[in-house]
Amino acid sequence: MPLILRVGSLMLFLFGAAQAAAAPACSLVVRATPSQQVYDPFSAGNVIVDLPVLVRNSGSEGCEARFFLAPVNGLLSLANGGDRLLFRIDAPQGSVQRANAFGPFAVNVSPGGSQSFVMRIVIPAQQIVPRGDYLADFVLHGLDRDGVPLATPSPPFTVNVRVPGRVEMSITGSSNAAFGGPSGAGLNFGEAKTGKTERVFVHVWSNGSVNVSLASANGGKLLLAGSHGGDMRLSSIGYTARFDGEDAALRTSFITSRSPSTARAGSSYELSVTLGDANGKFAGVYKDVITINVDQN
Repeated sequence: MPLILRVGSLMLFLFGAAQAAAAPACSLVVRATPSQQVYDPFSAGNVIVDLPVLVRNSGSEGCEARFFLAPVNGLLSLANGGDRLLFRIDAPQGSVQRANAFGPFAVNVSPGGSQSFVMRIVIPAQQIVPRGDYLADFVLHGLDRDGVPLATPSPPFTVNVRVPGRVEMSITGSSNAAFGGPSGAGLNFGEAKTGKTERVFVHVWSNGSVNVSLASANGGKLLLAGSHGGDMRLSSIGYTARFDGEDAALRTSFITSRSPSTARAGSSYELSVTLGDANGKFAGVYKDVITINVDQN
């Protein structure tokens, strides 16, 4: 019986897709310029810290990247020991936050070219903090156009904000506005009577402890206006002064220390003046000038 062999043909079809050429790796070098700024704790305006960034492409292909700015310690504050100065990062419109990193700042750098952009840190006004240098370290994290993290594109860089010592003072409670002036106030006793007391309030705002000094033009006496020589017993009226409850002997200059509140209201200290013996004095107007100085110590 014949044996019939049928040999079928086998066809093997191989399908494959050639892998698309990978996007060239970004060969970027990033340099952010460290910044130093001055912050006045009593200014009404925010302080803006601009951080210029230069991106260089050392590769032979163009490169797209997105950068995110992040504080190294993850905190949105500059530090001076245990004191903190808060800030926010002014990121581009449509920005997102990624684990305390802010961005993106997008760049498209041509082969062998460079591109610059500016990052901005905003320090809100009227944070009353002690004087000193407030520091924070930052780093830029980068992603290529496919979202793949770049090698760390920049070493950490430092933002340094200097807060100077600041003092402001005003005097209220003047009993006679005619004394006036930008830093003047007056105590008008009217008819001089032994033991009569008048007072004003010295308001102090400071970001540190202060020295308060008082000095009398006449050595702690009211002198009769227009008098020249003569019997001083009849043409002068002695007085005593107290500052914030403390005796202030004004025969010589008086100095004391205080630590005003760092709240926006500051601190208020009473200055009282009490007349001594006013009996048997010559008729007329008696005057003295007390100069008050407040300085940080």
